[in-house]
Amino acid sequence: MTNSTQTQQNTNKGFFDSILYANQARINSIRTIKTKGKSYFALSITLMTINNNGKKSYTSLEVNARGEKVNQILNTFSDEFPNRNDQKYWIADIAIGSLKSDIYYSKKYNCYKSQLKGRLIQINSLTIEGKAIFGEPATNNHSVLVAQAYINTIDMENKKAKASILDGLISSPEYHTIKLDFNEITEFDELDKEGLCPRGFDYRDQNAKIYGIFEIENIRSYVYQYKEEALSCLKGNLTKVRYLKANDTVITSKSTLKKAANDFEQGHLSA
Repeated sequence: MTNSTQTQQNTNKGFFDSILYANQARINSIRTIKTKGKSYFALSITLMTINNNGKKSYTSLEVNARGEKVNQILNTFSDEFPNRNDQKYWIADIAIGSLKSDIYYSKKYNCYKSQLKGRLIQINSLTIEGKAIFGEPATNNHSVLVAQAYINTIDMENKKAKASILDGLISSPEYHTIKLDFNEITEFDELDKEGLCPRGFDYRDQNAKIYGIFEIENIRSYVYQYKEEALSCLKGNLTKVRYLKANDTVITSKSTLKKAANDFEQGHLSA
């Protein structure tokens, strides 16, 4: 199943889901968490990203296994679970849903830190100690978050944006803030020409309503200060716009964008 197909299926089922696809995720450890109800598997995962200059960076995630197929695969290979103590790990092609940033206080470092968390919802392939055990291993190392989101701010001068990722039930979604860097996004250039770039929370009543499906790479967790409170959010690089809607108009060409601008000026905004 392609990532675009799964995203569309999730929407059709009545819920949003931000899905992180990682072709070569390193699973460092798997623990069985026992609760009063049903026990579950908790996994510690590392993603490696290589930038255009060849520099490597690493992102850690804590995820819980969800779904019958995922749990069946993990149970099958439970005798070979990786453990940080023995320096063994798995390499897997996976999908992670409901990605979010979680903040916590570190007594060791005497400061607030953040952690990426989510749900392991799909395992496409699995390699243990260099041997392909399940599925066909990916030949490239690539991670991308496919997210449905509202764009709250677009700063064309500094090439930055801020968005609210939609997650959970369509009838009562959760919103996860993400701060984005971008280079050349043609759709944003067109929005800017027509005066449709949203300017943030303070202008929420005047902003155009911008919704889309986006591809975001180099995902990480980020701690920032708001007034006197420490908060965390997602951060990443926006690399592609799959779908974009301004007000009531889907952006597919300059002509439809012009219509969106005209509708906005006339106050034809949907609730």
